[in-house]
Amino acid sequence: MAGSINALDAYRKRASFEVARLKQLIEPKEIIEHRESIWETLARDPLFFDPGEVLSDEYQKLMIKRNKRLVEYNFATDTPAERYAYSTALFAHDVSNLSPHSMFVDVLKRANKPHFASLIETAQNYRVLGCFALTEIAHGSNSKALRTTATYDPNTQGFIIHSPDIEAAKCWVGNLGKVASFAILFAQLCTPDGAHHGVHQFLVPLRDTHTLKTLPGVIAGDMGVKLGMNGVSNGRGRSHF
Repeated sequence: MAGSINALDAYRKRASFEVARLKQLIEPKEIIEHRESIWETLARDPLFFDPGEVLSDEYQKLMIKRNKRLVEYNFATDTPAERYAYSTALFAHDVSNLSPHSMFVDVLKRANKPHFASLIETAQNYRVLGCFALTEIAHGSNSKALRTTATYDPNTQGFIIHSPDIEAAKCWVGNLGKVASFAILFAQLCTPDGAHHGVHQFLVPLRDTHTLKTLPGVIAGDMGVKLGMNGVSNGRGRSHF
């Protein structure tokens, strides 16, 4: 990253305007300073150096290590400005830094359920990984049209998660491909009387947390090499359990 910045400096110096002043016209000073402090920290850490050409598996392992390190750095994200600076700093450094796992953890926290406390603590320390399973093959992010169902079973007091066909398969879900043990899964809530109650979110186990083998009823796989974000294991999956 440092090498790329230095290479651009020669071109910036040719500008007929003052770059720093232009930045402050576009964004508040606090955002600029916080973002640059994050970049300076990452530039000193060998874990965040450009790895060059690496295989997807190696890249994905690197990104998990990087995300753990970001948790340790604990960059300030208390205010909207700080959160914006943080996300744009990571995006500019390497878009794969924007971990789908953080979305999984955020949803668990916002649910405010005491029985989630142990899983949240485990997930925050990256002992298990999760994913945010919204998109489907035939519907993208059009949540209203999702066809995955979660039918309440009064006998078990649980839900039967079902993908009726390939069009309802979850697709392009970050971490689903190889590493997610749990999902925040979006599905149509159904009751035994056949009534539909709209889209809801469900915490769904996907893999054994030790072996990462998929659980009975779950079919999941990696999407393969992509044009970008190969540090994230995007996956597809269907379920009936």
